[in-house]
Amino acid sequence: MFIMPKLQHIIRLKRHKTVTAVLFSIILAVVALCAPVSAQADSPSDKIWVFPAYDLDDFTVVVLPDTQYYSESYPEIFESQIQWILDNKEALNIVFVSHLGDVVNVWNSVEQWNTANACLSRLDGVVPWGVLPGNHDGISISGDLSFYSQYFGSERFSGYRWYGGAHKTDNGNNYQLFSAGGDDYLVFHLQFDPSEAVLSWANSVISKYPNRRVIVSAHEYMGAHYMPSLTLEIGEVIWNKLVKLNSDQIFLVMSGHLSLEQRRTDTINGYDVHQMVFDYQNRTNGGNGWLRTFRFSPKQDKIFVQTYSPYLDQYENDSESEFVLDYDMTSNQENVTIQSNLDISDFSYITSEHKICFTATTNQDTTGYCNVSIPNSLVDAESWSVTVGDASHLCTVVKNVSNTAIFFSIPHSGSLLVSIEPRSEADYVVLFFVLFICAVVAVVLLARIRRANIE
Repeated sequence: MFIMPKLQHIIRLKRHKTVTAVLFSIILAVVALCAPVSAQADSPSDKIWVFPAYDLDDFTVVVLPDTQYYSESYPEIFESQIQWILDNKEALNIVFVSHLGDVVNVWNSVEQWNTANACLSRLDGVVPWGVLPGNHDGISISGDLSFYSQYFGSERFSGYRWYGGAHKTDNGNNYQLFSAGGDDYLVFHLQFDPSEAVLSWANSVISKYPNRRVIVSAHEYMGAHYMPSLTLEIGEVIWNKLVKLNSDQIFLVMSGHLSLEQRRTDTINGYDVHQMVFDYQNRTNGGNGWLRTFRFSPKQDKIFVQTYSPYLDQYENDSESEFVLDYDMTSNQENVTIQSNLDISDFSYITSEHKICFTATTNQDTTGYCNVSIPNSLVDAESWSVTVGDASHLCTVVKNVSNTAIFFSIPHSGSLLVSIEPRSEADYVVLFFVLFICAVVAVVLLARIRRANIE
């Protein structure tokens, strides 16, 4: 009679211990997930590494002038241009593609818009790109922007980090942001004959980004009819109301519209502004696929310009088609400092993702540490994630006015790849979900323990 109650009591105690152990493990996991790590940071073997948070590799901007006849009659030529961009994205380090307008020839031709959209859509998610409406896209010739905005409105681009915004939701005037070669760039795409309200908007955008280098893509800006100034009436307005006022940031203005090649450079307040028109629509097959590439070389402070046709697989080599522009780059240099008792090597900074990667190495079985200081002017984030090897790693983030310090320990020997990047909102959702599940499990276990004690 006395054995069974005693046995039940022993089983209940063991169950309590098991539940308590599980609950304690969950609590430890939650604490480990939330608590900052610490490590000895004043080892005599500490070293400090200073790395430039940019690469000086050449990068390329590709520009597509009027594609109106390709969309109407030669879709295979349009397709060859896009395919060449995709095929050479890595080899040429293509960071941006700009379309100068007159995407189609007839503003309300659904077939032409579908052709253009099928070609340009292949750039989505692959390389940042921008487009503007020319006169054939509905700005004039008794048209409107209803078809252009249906295919290339703001909503289409709003999900991309590089898309800056637009004057209106029809996306007739818009801008994009990209970074390369240690510099930050802003690219305007301005419709055919932009109004003073549009140009005022563009001025306000530039004032928001005082440290960005600015490129202006317009449909009409220059033309040989007004030699020697090479500017049309529309171009004069853009020059006086926008370019001239921001010559310290705007260094390149490009336009199509007229089937010719011309260029000039004006110096305003000590700053060179390179301007050019290039369009090939009156050539065979509506242009034979000629496009223009701008290869930026930060190491040489030069821009190498070439005219190439993927359709013909030919370069055009005359002085108006192939030339070199002088341009001082890498003015926004920022350094990342790493203090560590490990050896740090193979540092790289992925500009588009603000992601830092390096290799941490030690020959001893020890707990190493890294204290990574990132200038807030380079990237200003409230939270960061650290990956060591293939696993997420705990870190402590301390931020002041000028820098953000990211501290974490690494118990290992050998070499490990470390990646640091701003934590996205999705990371917060996952973290909240994990903590929520842990909290629910803890509440259930506590309730069971309480019931067991009552019994």
